[in-house]
Amino acid sequence: EVLSIELLPRALASLMRAHPEFRPAAFELAPAAMAAALREGRIDVGLTIGGGGEPGLVAHELGRSPGVLVCGRTHPLHGRRRVEARHVREHPSVVPSFLGLEHLPSIDQFPDLDWPRTVGATIELLQMGIALVEAGAALGYFPEISVRAQLDDGRLFQLAGLPERAPFVLRALTRAGAPARPATRALLEAISGQIQSLGPRAPNSSRRHRRTRPSAK
Repeated sequence: EVLSIELLPRALASLMRAHPEFRPAAFELAPAAMAAALREGRIDVGLTIGGGGEPGLVAHELGRSPGVLVCGRTHPLHGRRRVEARHVREHPSVVPSFLGLEHLPSIDQFPDLDWPRTVGATIELLQMGIALVEAGAALGYFPEISVRAQLDDGRLFQLAGLPERAPFVLRALTRAGAPARPATRALLEAISGQIQSLGPRAPNSSRRHRRTRPSAK
């Protein structure tokens, strides 16, 4: 879903405009089901964060995105320069749960062992988690690329101080030994191009909602 919020729809739309006969079919699958569908030839490509070690599949890195700890405008921590471990214990967080499974730290890659969170809500849809955080109800930890628009216009505020983490790796999986179809190659090139065009973002770079203090001389 990290790629399906904006990256995948935009890439598919560009191909559909260029090739009116192109008919994409998109599905959401658990990792094991995605791998099985690829090996059986039922889908051409799988998109995932992490992954890549499945037998019979080839992983293609599309790009990377750092994780960001964020809150909404009305959250008590909004505007705070840095947060500490105690803040994520004191304020509830939105955490992912997938297909009825309990929360798996690997899904959002938050450092739960070092900074244990207080779970305020579990979600399966990333967009719902982002909306809950934007509304000021909870903290959230997301790939920066998934919340770039909300950070840029001030709907979300990035909190600094979190222990340094490895970025999310955005990958495409294809079946080993299967020739890539032209549409698959074009799709992956379009997604990679979008990721590269976004580039790194400076934390809290939105000027519209930045708090300022008058200077005294």
